[in-house]
Amino acid sequence: LLSQSMFPLHVDLNTIIDHAKIQLQPSQIQAGNDLIVLQMHGTAGLDANNAQFDNLLKINLRPKLLLKPELSGSGSINMPWRFIMVNGQQASVEGEMHFQQVSLTGADFQINGIDGKLKWEEELQLGGKPIKFRYLVHADPFQRVDYGRIQPFLDDQQFLHIKEMKVGGISAGPGQTNILLKQNMFRLQQLHLAVLGGHMTGHLYVDLSPGQWKIGLLSRLSQLDLRKLLQNESAMKQTKFAPLSARTALEFDVNRQLLQGRINISEINRDQLLQLLEVIDPQHQDEQLASVRSALRLAYPEWVTVSMERGLMDLEVAISALPKPIRVRGLPLTPLIKQFSGDILAGLQ
Repeated sequence: LLSQSMFPLHVDLNTIIDHAKIQLQPSQIQAGNDLIVLQMHGTAGLDANNAQFDNLLKINLRPKLLLKPELSGSGSINMPWRFIMVNGQQASVEGEMHFQQVSLTGADFQINGIDGKLKWEEELQLGGKPIKFRYLVHADPFQRVDYGRIQPFLDDQQFLHIKEMKVGGISAGPGQTNILLKQNMFRLQQLHLAVLGGHMTGHLYVDLSPGQWKIGLLSRLSQLDLRKLLQNESAMKQTKFAPLSARTALEFDVNRQLLQGRINISEINRDQLLQLLEVIDPQHQDEQLASVRSALRLAYPEWVTVSMERGLMDLEVAISALPKPIRVRGLPLTPLIKQFSGDILAGLQ
């Protein structure tokens, strides 16, 4: 529900109509005392099958933007964009979004200090309900990005900077990324983000294919402090700092709430592994993980691989004194996902 801040509403439309077309002279719509300002001009055929409009949307964020769901903000967003329609069947929408000191706060998230810009481009199929993408862009979450190949399409001025964000109880920032938005695919390339006391580099995508939303992450993590993920009552919360580094290739199916992929930790010490086990099994209830904890009393770990598929997680842990790695099978992922995502994912569904 929109709050009363959307009003008053002022509409100023200037049109010229002749035998062939409708010309929209520079016109403007204002809502909520300049909360939203839309400026536009262009032409359209009398049959409304062909049209071209150039627009500028200005949004000046403020507290209590939405009541349900709750949303407040500050800063401004300017969005120049062009709309082209052909034969009433196809539409092209492209433009840019310019962020100036934007902050957004909802019930389960907070994002502060967004600056920079991103470009976007959409090709749509009209003539039916709902409007559809003309084509879909697909991604492989486990394929490394060849930045040399895509570098000509990356503009240094397109970087988006974020001061801080909090989602599902996890804080991150500052960070920056080069954002590419095309069709259903929202890509964050060359992502650099401070998180869990350490740093993450890599790329992330959000696939908005109808009914098949997915989030993919290919990254290198360094100097992470896993104590920040532990529950406050955990005794491991007070252990010494043991920074962890790893590589990840993950994909999360939003609709099915399933996580798949791998996490590789090539170097790990005893304190780091104990903290990792505490994140996975804070109540010390899993018998398989109990065997790993027991082995750590006598020897030290060498490497760890985490695999996830069909809602379950497997671990392979190499221990110095053992001839073969310890294999842990079938740990449920759902409790972990709910613990760290809060109500965010339920809202997306």
